[in-house]
Amino acid sequence: MTEPSIVVSSASNVMTAMDVFQQVSSFYEISWNHLIVFSGVALAIVGIIIPVIISYIQNKTIKCTEDAIKFQIAEQNKQLENQRREYLQKLKEQEEIFVRQISEQKKIFSDNLQKQEKLFKEQIDIQAKKTHAIDLKFHGINARFWHMNCIQSFKEKPEYSVVCASVAVLSYKEAGEYINVVGFAPVIKDILLNKIKQDDISNDLKIRIKEMISVFSSVPADIAEKNSGFLKDLAEIRNFYESVK
Repeated sequence: MTEPSIVVSSASNVMTAMDVFQQVSSFYEISWNHLIVFSGVALAIVGIIIPVIISYIQNKTIKCTEDAIKFQIAEQNKQLENQRREYLQKLKEQEEIFVRQISEQKKIFSDNLQKQEKLFKEQIDIQAKKTHAIDLKFHGINARFWHMNCIQSFKEKPEYSVVCASVAVLSYKEAGEYINVVGFAPVIKDILLNKIKQDDISNDLKIRIKEMISVFSSVPADIAEKNSGFLKDLAEIRNFYESVK
C-alpha cells in the first residue's frame, strides 16, 4: 500500500516540474515577444518619430529664426525710416534757415543797393546842378560877350551885329535870363529897321532873324506882359522878317 502512494507522488512532482518549465518558457517567450515589440517600438520611435520630432523642432527653430530675422529687419526698417524722417526734417530746417538767410542777405543787399543808388542819384543831382549852374553862368557870360559885340558893331557892321544878336539872344535863353531876352528886342528892332538895308540881307541873316523870333516867342507870358513894348517890338520884327524872307 506504501509504494503506490510514492509513485503517485513522483508523478505529481514530475508534472509540477513540467508546469514550471512551461511557465518559465512561457514567461521567457512572452518577455522575448515584449522585448521584440519594445525593440520594434523603440526602433520605430528612433527611426521615424524622433526624426519627425527633430524635423518639427528644426522647422519651429527655423520659423522662430525667420520671425526673429523679420522682426530685426522690421525694426531696422523702422529705425532707418525714423532716421530718414529725422534727416529730412533736419534738411528741411536747414533749407528754411538757408532760405531765410538768403532772403535776409538779399534784403540787406537790396537796401544797400537802394541807399547807394539814392546816394549816387543825389551826387548826380548835385553834379548836374553844379554843371547846370556852370552852364548857366557860361551861357550868361557868352550872351553878354555877344551882346557887347552886337552893340559895338551895329553902326559899322549891321549884318555882323545881327549875327552877334542872334547868338546873344539864344545864350540868354539858355542861361534862363528871359529879362535880358526881352530887353534885347528893342536893340534888334532898331538894327533891322534902321541900320540895315533889306537888299543886303542874306539867307544866313534871314535864318538868324527867324531863330531870334523863335526865342522871343518862347518868353514866358508873365515876363512878356510885364515888359511894355516887348510884344509890339516882336510884332515889328516879325513883319520885317515876312517882308524879306
